Amino acid sequence: MKGKWCICLCILLTLLCVAAGGAAEDAAANVLLPEMFMTDDGLYRYFVRDDGTAEINGSNLKDAEVIIPSTVNGLTVTRISQLASSSNTYVTSLVVPSTVTEIGERAFSSCTKLQSVVLPDSVTVIGKEAFARCRALTDVTLPAGLTALGEKAFSYCDVLTALVIPDSVTEIGQGAFYNCTSLASVTLPARLTAVPANLFDGCLNLTEIRLPAGVTEIGMNAFSTCRALTSVTLPEGLTVIDDSAFYSCSNLAQITFPESLTAIGKEAFAYCRKLPAVILPGQVASIGRAAFAYCNGLTEVDLPEGLTAIPQEAFLYCESLQGIVLPDSVTEIGASAFASCYSLASLELPDRVVAIGDDAFYSCGALTEVILPDGVTTLGAGVFRFCPELASASLPASLETIGSNVFYGCSKKLNVTVKKGAYAETYCKQQKLKTTAID
Repeated sequence: MKGKWCICLCILLTLLCVAAGGAAEDAAANVLLPEMFMTDDGLYRYFVRDDGTAEINGSNLKDAEVIIPSTVNGLTVTRISQLASSSNTYVTSLVVPSTVTEIGERAFSSCTKLQSVVLPDSVTVIGKEAFARCRALTDVTLPAGLTALGEKAFSYCDVLTALVIPDSVTEIGQGAFYNCTSLASVTLPARLTAVPANLFDGCLNLTEIRLPAGVTEIGMNAFSTCRALTSVTLPEGLTVIDDSAFYSCSNLAQITFPESLTAIGKEAFAYCRKLPAVILPGQVASIGRAAFAYCNGLTEVDLPEGLTAIPQEAFLYCESLQGIVLPDSVTEIGASAFASCYSLASLELPDRVVAIGDDAFYSCGALTEVILPDGVTTLGAGVFRFCPELASASLPASLETIGSNVFYGCSKKLNVTVKKGAYAETYCKQQKLKTTAID
């Protein structure tokens, strides 16, 4: 009996699926697509918009110099559609008529020989990837009436060297100039409030950038690998520098942080090898993982009172850093926070520190003495591993957890001072470390 019910149920479900599929096909068939027309010369395909104007959505252009008509078969052209002339390999110069207000997504993308574009002031919107991969494009003037620039609009325009974005622009999409490797100079609009993610990511020759006064946030990877960038002035009012914002800006040698800054994302300045100093203002409450890792030229660090944690790998491989004074508010030092800071010779830890992560000071070759404050309860594995000059260390009675190989590879002269009867004394005996036990 149960078998018959199962068979009936399967048949019913099959019929329902077939009916649903048929309904979907009927619905798709009933979607009205606009009727397409061709111009008399066969160069442009278009359709009539609801307002009675024409939208060009295809072309058959084979001339080098192209002037798009303002009318087609008596209708005013107001929009260039998505993919209208993408992947064209003939056009070298392009003039858009003053009747057009919008250029759609990928309208001229991958026009590999396009060198110059004239856009009228009537254009208010340039869509996503509209001119992406126009690898010969050297000359474009953005219209004075432009309000929105789409995501990756000019990405991979390899030979574009300079651009002025008019003040009328209030919206810029992510990666609008991604991988424009020759771009050296850009003027951003005064009304911009946030630098979008990946905006200038991969712009290897960008040498100068002035951020408008109203910018409050710099997005993820915004200036990543801008290797020619040497200095940046950040506006007062900026609150957030997001993850990898200036990642691998290897020639960045000068930056001033505004008093308004509150947060720095992970790897925000990692591999900024020529950055000599990091002086953070008093309102910075959080720093992301590896925020200043591999800043090989860093010699000075001033962290604000109020910061409670030094994150994992924050100053990893800052090889020139000789000393660090942590603010009294710090309670935790993350794993590998100062690992491979080979020149670090002096270290002052605040009284509030309770936890020090694995390998926090691994391979700090110049470190000779360490005094851990009373209150530290957790010492991770290998915290001072391979610190060959470390000859003196003091461990507090408050320690409850000590990881393995904390002093592995340290000086044979190392002497560890501990409290009699404390867990640290037991640990040192187990590790066969030279120990001085005091009352």
